[in-house]
Amino acid sequence: MTQLDLDNTRSKATTNHTISTIGGEAQSTLMSGHPQVDTVKAATGAAFAWRVAAFYAALFGVLGVQVPFLPVWLAAKGLDAGAIGVVLAVPVVVRMAAIPLARPMAPTAATRCIRRC
Repeated sequence: MTQLDLDNTRSKATTNHTISTIGGEAQSTLMSGHPQVDTVKAATGAAFAWRVAAFYAALFGVLGVQVPFLPVWLAAKGLDAGAIGVVLAVPVVVRMAAIPLARPMAPTAATRCIRRC
């Protein structure tokens, strides 16, 4: 391929590339009506980021209320200090036991989801 052929190829590739404005935002397209993957991923990524932020705000909001007041509430229900310690330690022990048991299943479950989706 000569330099002239390369220049012609580049000029043909750039003539189909346009920038259109949709809803006040510039959207780059290679062909009319077909948005590039980057703009779609950016919109999807922003929505996902808001969902994750809302999830963590709710999770840590609940934990922020539960952790300091749960022992007080349990004491008001009549549990002694040892029983309160056991109640608060059970979730930690369950996590420590469940994670190594669930770990071998994780790659197969992820592969199954990827094949189905």
